[in-house]
Amino acid sequence: MKKSLTILSSLILAILALGAFSGCTECDAGEAAEGRVLRHVVCLKYKDDVTAEQKADVIKDIYDLPNKIKELKYLELGEEVSVEGKNKGFTQVITMTFADEAGRDIYLPHPDHVALVDKVGPLLEDVLVVDYWSK
Repeated sequence: MKKSLTILSSLILAILALGAFSGCTECDAGEAAEGRVLRHVVCLKYKDDVTAEQKADVIKDIYDLPNKIKELKYLELGEEVSVEGKNKGFTQVITMTFADEAGRDIYLPHPDHVALVDKVGPLLEDVLVVDYWSK
């Protein structure tokens, strides 16, 4: 009986995982499906000589973006804390939420975003950007 419950639990988890990681085929045409949002994830890898004060200044400026760019619906920022050791030096993660591609497309060339990129760029060794449609 215990083995059957374990197998059943594993199957349920596998089915849920497949659903959670499947693509958003309805969003391929560039339009948000009802109830979905566009996530814009930015991972930052700072140069070794960047100070804690410089990073704090960057964080302050990042958190101010939603006050300047109305298309940016939600912003979340955090420090990398994984114990797996696979972050490849990326230590700061920013997740932004847009209602649709049009909002993101306004954000990207927005003067306040461009100014932040120009300010932060020299502090970075690398940056990784990924966009995806939520489920």
